[in-house]
Amino acid sequence: MLNVYISSTYRNIAEYRSKILDKLEAVFEDIGIETFIPNGSTSQETCISNLKQSDMVIFIISPAYGTILYECLCRENCQVKCLMKSKDSKITSTLCEFNIAKVEGIPHQTYLVLKDVEEARLRKGTLIYEDLIASEYCYGVCVDEKPDIVDIIREHLANNVIKWYTSKKIRFNNFCNRRKELNELTDNINRKVELHGVGGVGKTALVQVALLIQKLKGKNIVAIGLEQSYASGSGFEVFKKKGKKFQHKAKSIRTIAIHDILDALPLPNIEELRNKGKKEIIQVIVDFVDNEENILFIDDFHLADENVRDLIKEANRGIFSSRKNTGLGNVEMLIEGISEDDRLDFINLICERFEKELTIDAKTAILQITEGHPVATELLVKNHDRINFTK
Repeated sequence: MLNVYISSTYRNIAEYRSKILDKLEAVFEDIGIETFIPNGSTSQETCISNLKQSDMVIFIISPAYGTILYECLCRENCQVKCLMKSKDSKITSTLCEFNIAKVEGIPHQTYLVLKDVEEARLRKGTLIYEDLIASEYCYGVCVDEKPDIVDIIREHLANNVIKWYTSKKIRFNNFCNRRKELNELTDNINRKVELHGVGGVGKTALVQVALLIQKLKGKNIVAIGLEQSYASGSGFEVFKKKGKKFQHKAKSIRTIAIHDILDALPLPNIEELRNKGKKEIIQVIVDFVDNEENILFIDDFHLADENVRDLIKEANRGIFSSRKNTGLGNVEMLIEGISEDDRLDFINLICERFEKELTIDAKTAILQITEGHPVATELLVKNHDRINFTK
């Protein structure tokens, strides 16, 4: 989905960095970290290259000074006015990377990790990373007060991803527009939400992007749909790769049944529950769905049987998408084609993905023909060499 870079004053907070790496790998496409050479120096060029290719950066710092740069290998191409240029002074690799992130406009969030409250008192006004601490997204964390620093970082990052995407500071690969819809879905994630609209407008992809962000927060995700939908390429590509453990297929090729949903739940006694009556099974699923730590997504809800519909009527939470509005959601979202302002960006995104070069006339014709329908747009872009757009 996004590329994240982690920069830290390594030695005394390696444990936190290792844990956050493990959690982020479940969601993000690529995670860059500082590369340390055994003699204690850093590979500055590699680190900065990784940093500049990232969509966002997490800085984890402590009162320890960190690894010092004795020589700047990137001086010629660097736009930062730092002490190594003005006073020929030494700075740390972390401070170097922070300055570059600021100049390059790369979104970032910073964490000051202190051992305890007493250290926070002693260090007040004497910390060396004043610029980092004064940055907009800086969160001071005393470990003794807030031991779950990894959960704190994930929660902040999930919220910031939405903010940065909405303000166009970042973009998701192979996902265009939908800023308003993603915000609305995220704001109502703890309610019962129905997304409806004709096939191929990106309902599944929108939900799956939102689910990945919720997974970053530590939510338990259960998504279920028909096998033919997954086989046809429906949905968000990163979700397919990262979400294999929580993405389930109905046994039938035409219907989603209550047992399909039951079998998808991460419960220990599924076989025993399968022998229960319909009402008992529905209650078990409702109990799971109504827990705010869990999120159930039913794709192609228009193909769900009556028992699944009864389940949704009983539940207070959950997300489901359908071709036509069923009226069962507390929040109803109509998903239409890509908005006019973003249609050309969408065409360029598809051209980039499939390495296609289209003329302005061809792009203009596709804009008029497809009226923002994602699948129709993709089909015409992929087959542009077979079409005479002047006719």
